[in-house]
Amino acid sequence: MKLKQALLHNTGWKMIAMLFTFLNNIVIVRILGVVISGDFFYALIIFAFVSTLLLLGLEKGIIYITSKFPKKTKAVIAFLFPLIIFQTLITFILLKFFIKETFSFNIFWAVNYIMCNVIFYYIAAFYQVRK
Repeated sequence: MKLKQALLHNTGWKMIAMLFTFLNNIVIVRILGVVISGDFFYALIIFAFVSTLLLLGLEKGIIYITSKFPKKTKAVIAFLFPLIIFQTLITFILLKFFIKETFSFNIFWAVNYIMCNVIFYYIAAFYQVRK
């Protein structure tokens, strides 16, 4: 892939990610209301930290393995499904039991937000391999 085309693809994906985040934030404010969503957005730093911990750099491993061994792509996908379920449970436990008194919103929305971001990173890794 040429450098110019690679930069355009990268910029395009970054813009899509920003748009997705913006629309997601609007939906959250509409559903939760102004006061509770303020607490929610304050908690985003914690969510970003948890997302980073959950990813464990696996998106880079996905890119490496599926580019070097294309026949292993189905095995990687089969590995990711139970991993995502496990990551969801870990996220729920972390948020429910360790920081339950800090936030005034439903824990479901926090887990949903974190896991959507984690899954988006996995999908983006598969897309990068395809290009």
